[in-house]
Amino acid sequence: MIFLDTDILIDYFRKFPPCLEWLDDQEDTILISGYTCLELYAGCANKLEIQKLEKTFKKMHIVWADEITSFKAMTTFKEFYNSHGIGMFDSLIGHTALKLDMPIYSFNEKHYKKISGLTVIKPYKK
Repeated sequence: MIFLDTDILIDYFRKFPPCLEWLDDQEDTILISGYTCLELYAGCANKLEIQKLEKTFKKMHIVWADEITSFKAMTTFKEFYNSHGIGMFDSLIGHTALKLDMPIYSFNEKHYKKISGLTVIKPYKK
């Protein structure tokens, strides 16, 4: 199983060749956070784009933060939002990866550096 951040899926929808090649090579189950879904829905301009998203989501397993994970995310957000600009969804997504005991595949190291114990993997060249 691999846990993807929102930026990887944005590269996928933009048909960024290194991303497409890397994802084509993956045989593992792809996990994404429900918060990633929300971020991607927010970027949709119309119903057709939403339908395209939902078709892709059917190929993945969507996971949500539980209460304890959400509390930890809130604590991190509260501590580092003003000083380091961590976003609320980034905090929730990062803590979900920790709860799953998985690294997160992302290019947003800056967003996740204040989440202690989280490993960020850049899966392809940008």
